[in-house]
Amino acid sequence: MQYGPPDDPAKTPLASRFGDFELATESFQLFRQKVPVHLEPRVFEVLCYLYKHRTRVVSKGELLDALWGDDFVTESALTRAIRDLRRGLGETGDKKGWIRTVYGRGFRFAETTSADTRTATGHTQTLHLVERERELNQLAELLSESKDEGRIALVLGEAGIGKTALLESFVASFAPLAVWGGCDALFTPRPLAPVQDLAKSLGGVLKKSIASGSPRFEIFQATLVALEQANKPCVVVVEDLHWADEATLDWLKFLGRRLAREPGVLLVATYRDDEIPRGHPLRSVLGELPGRITRRLRLEPLSADGVEQLARLANRTSADLWRTTGGNPFFVSEALAASPDEVPGTLRDAVVTRVERLSPAARNVLDAACVVPNRIERWLLEALLDGDQQAIGECLDSGMLRPVEDGFGFRHDLARRALEAELPSHRRRELHLKIRLALSDRGYAASDPARLVYHAEEAGDRKAVLFLAPQAASQAAALGAHRQAAAHYRTAIRFATDQTSEVRAGLLEGLSYECYLINEPNEALDTRFQALELWQSLGRDEKEGETQRWLSRLLWFVGRNSEAREHGDAAIETLERVGGHQLAMAYSNRSQLYMLEQENPRAIQWGQKAIALAREINDREALVHALNNVGSSEWRAGDAQGRQKVEESLALALAEDFPEHVARAYTNLATLSVQRRDYEASDHYLQAGISYCTEQDLDSWSDYMRAWRARVLLERGLWDQAAAEAKRLVERPGIATVSLIPALTVLAAVQVRRGDLGAEEILERADPLARDTGEVQRIAPLAVVQAESDWWNGKGTAVLERLEPIFELARKHPQAWTLGEVSIWMWRAGGLQQPPRAIAGTPYELEIRGNWRAAAVAWNALGCSYDGALALASSEDEELLSEALAVCEDLAAKPAAEWIRRKLS
Repeated sequence: MQYGPPDDPAKTPLASRFGDFELATESFQLFRQKVPVHLEPRVFEVLCYLYKHRTRVVSKGELLDALWGDDFVTESALTRAIRDLRRGLGETGDKKGWIRTVYGRGFRFAETTSADTRTATGHTQTLHLVERERELNQLAELLSESKDEGRIALVLGEAGIGKTALLESFVASFAPLAVWGGCDALFTPRPLAPVQDLAKSLGGVLKKSIASGSPRFEIFQATLVALEQANKPCVVVVEDLHWADEATLDWLKFLGRRLAREPGVLLVATYRDDEIPRGHPLRSVLGELPGRITRRLRLEPLSADGVEQLARLANRTSADLWRTTGGNPFFVSEALAASPDEVPGTLRDAVVTRVERLSPAARNVLDAACVVPNRIERWLLEALLDGDQQAIGECLDSGMLRPVEDGFGFRHDLARRALEAELPSHRRRELHLKIRLALSDRGYAASDPARLVYHAEEAGDRKAVLFLAPQAASQAAALGAHRQAAAHYRTAIRFATDQTSEVRAGLLEGLSYECYLINEPNEALDTRFQALELWQSLGRDEKEGETQRWLSRLLWFVGRNSEAREHGDAAIETLERVGGHQLAMAYSNRSQLYMLEQENPRAIQWGQKAIALAREINDREALVHALNNVGSSEWRAGDAQGRQKVEESLALALAEDFPEHVARAYTNLATLSVQRRDYEASDHYLQAGISYCTEQDLDSWSDYMRAWRARVLLERGLWDQAAAEAKRLVERPGIATVSLIPALTVLAAVQVRRGDLGAEEILERADPLARDTGEVQRIAPLAVVQAESDWWNGKGTAVLERLEPIFELARKHPQAWTLGEVSIWMWRAGGLQQPPRAIAGTPYELEIRGNWRAAAVAWNALGCSYDGALALASSEDEELLSEALAVCEDLAAKPAAEWIRRKLS
């Protein structure tokens, strides 16, 4: 018995039934419920031709050539034949029937009304797709639009709603070329699983890139090249994004940002929207896809009429079927297939009922297939069953399995999971072990360790897990799938209780680093502390010192600054006995801590030690890191040479291809420029930095710089743009706290200055986040907005109470503009008589000294019209007040305008 993908309907004997009709080609007749339907011979030929080629659209030209041949006729002859055919099939008016017009392309036989599919043995099963005409048309429209620029379709809905069936019908009817990929349902998904699937079909540079284990960015670029070289139009299907690994989500984001430049490509992605809760990383990625080229298609459950139609076509009653199934198409089809006498109460009942009708050999096939998510390869299933092809054919004939690329799969994962749940635990472990051994023999340990980890874990195979999980973690991390890497390390650690201290410490270090990258600092800290104890017990100074340095970094992330300094000092003390790269990084870490706390002299001192050692041992990474710290501190302290050091750090990081250090250099150059109100420089660095980080998919850094860009827009009076930029960041799931704080600050500032409702809630959300950092660069801007809110609400005393401690903090680490921002509101509230020496030369100093016109001129030269208006409003001069009022009214700064009006009255 042969089995495999369905044959081309054009090359196999035609099934003779569709709906109520029977097509008898030999006798040249059409029957409806056994009653002959009269059709003219040419009309009958049109029906036969369309039915024979029902998997695709048939053009008018093809029909004319095939059926009229050399006879000269116009298109009107075909139009009349189609009209008469539709009448013969009982189609009138707007009623959708079997013959569909595909505008601009031709006609197709409507498989969506009743399409037959063949099993491997040639038996025909009828599969009905109803109430999906609107979605099919939307996909067809997107495919047509993609000829000018690429398009994205997101097909979403609950499990079993018919996403795959819809796409299969769409591809069969409209797409000359379609490539498919799917995400894994493994405990820890394979990195870039759908891209690996696509590579098999697209071939070329993408297949070579995957096979050679290229870095993920090269794989991403290779995808674009493969799509450029593919025949057009091309539909790229990626299924089950709710199971996607982190690298796949990055790939989707990368592709989505560039797809508009790929004409002829339609990317269709499916996911279960009820399985991506708030904070799920997929939400963030979907939110960033370009809205101009992206359309969402939500599939709803079938109506009662739709369920009744399916039941009628299956010669069954629909009593209680819609209520029992909720209109879920898969549940409906399983219930209809299970028993002609009753509708099972659960999906599991329906599936089990169908399986019980099969032979024991066929049930063994399903046992083996159901423990492999997505699909099981033909060779693997044969190996597990000693080549029992007859049993495989029985499963195909029953519809429990269907042929897929290079193997077999269940029609829906819900059915697979239902059968898997029925397996006894010992039988499940036995199958997983056999599968793991078969895959290992086939060489999957090197190419796909994540898959083997899944089966080894399910089999309880401790030795295999400990061997494979670290490999899978390394592979995932190399592809940027850091959440999956962390999951593999956790799996290995659970199985490593009897391993040596060195092995366990290494696994804990790996997990800690991955948790650091995915913003899970508490687990990163906990596992790094455990690793420290193990390294100390082994007397490994270099590893102990490295771990201390990492603890210092992680403790700073969670706001435990004093402990961060302690562990930073411990790292230096330990590593000075060892030297080398780790010592240089420990020196630079100490410099970075002081730099973040704006302890500039100490930051410079420790950074110079790191630079000296890095140059001595030719350590480029430590040099880049330290130059950034020293340069930022010198520049903040007023030494213009510091900016050149940060520029040097940037140039070296670009030359050495250190993306994270490039991002950090751009960030410090941009933010320090903003703090100095040097908008020309900040615009340059923000544009270049955001562009670089977007291209490299370094979203945490690009988000941070976008938050500072929102601050620039705020300060320069572009409040609508500032609020829009900040709101996008605030609403983004999973955004880092350091990016969220400035975004919340900007959003609150716009609302405070316009007198809008909701500012207090935003300030309450931001306040604990900013205070927990202990850094003046985050605390002071927010405190100023809070003070301004108090001021407009007539709480002058509250302004002083709020700002006095912030003023003292800012004076300890004076940065002219930050201290000036706090000082001006202290002065307005009557808590300051003279400007601090550190703000000399700023407009703040001019205003405090009563030079209101000069202060306004200085502000306006910077483009900060609101600050200029407030400077004028500090006077009692009617002309200056009137000028300030005009500016505030133009900005819709209602509280400030009302304050000025009161002064004028």
